[in-house]
Amino acid sequence: STYSSIYRSIRYSLDVAYWQGRLKNKSIGEYKFIEPQTKPTPFEFMNMIREQISTKMNRCFVAKSKALKGGDVIG
Repeated sequence: STYSSIYRSIRYSLDVAYWQGRLKNKSIGEYKFIEPQTKPTPFEFMNMIREQISTKMNRCFVAKSKALKGGDVIG
């Protein structure tokens, strides 16, 4: 599905950037995480990414729903 392909793509990019050390205390768009000197376990890291993607996808679905109903879409 579209959600799965987006999830895999973002997850892979963030995994690579994180494990290469390029995301320490930085942000990519709305994705803000990794405090200095803090390295989550792989399980914790995947949960953080899953929550961020879920939030982003929910916003997309709400905007699409409003657009289909003829409401104003801000974003």
